[in-house]
Amino acid sequence: MQKGVLAAVLALGLGCSTVGQVGQEPAATAEAVSKKQANAADDVREAVFRYMFEHNASVMQNNAPIVFLKVEGEQDPSPAFLERFAKQWPPVEPGSSASVSPWTGATDKKTGKRGLIFRVESLRWISDSEAEVVGGYYEGGLSASGNVYRVKSEGGKWVVKSEEMMWIS
Repeated sequence: MQKGVLAAVLALGLGCSTVGQVGQEPAATAEAVSKKQANAADDVREAVFRYMFEHNASVMQNNAPIVFLKVEGEQDPSPAFLERFAKQWPPVEPGSSASVSPWTGATDKKTGKRGLIFRVESLRWISDSEAEVVGGYYEGGLSASGNVYRVKSEGGKWVVKSEEMMWIS
């Protein structure tokens, strides 16, 4: 009798252990998905920035002599991220390299050249292969926008599929 009870307790204990492990699998999967998205986030940001360089309503449009990038508010992108634009024309600099005024716009602190600030304020994952990005540009007090970009992964490359202008000045 005691052996039967012991066998039942052991079986129950092993069953609980298995259930516990199964219950942990979704968390591990969510963690893997989160890591995959974190690794892809810079690729998404890069695709949106490159899209904005060519598609913006500024006066300078794609003729700006210099552009500045900001991410998640007023932060500079990492040096590794900026390196992605090393061969870009016009030159790409971190947002902190610009002096900002509503009258003179975005001006390079070193050269005094006027340029455009492009920003990615937020990135929201819709799925592993689709994201929504809020961002826009700033040229001056009367030339700026706020947009929402829908970005999808196609063949391993992130592509802006749509843009909705939320506001413009």
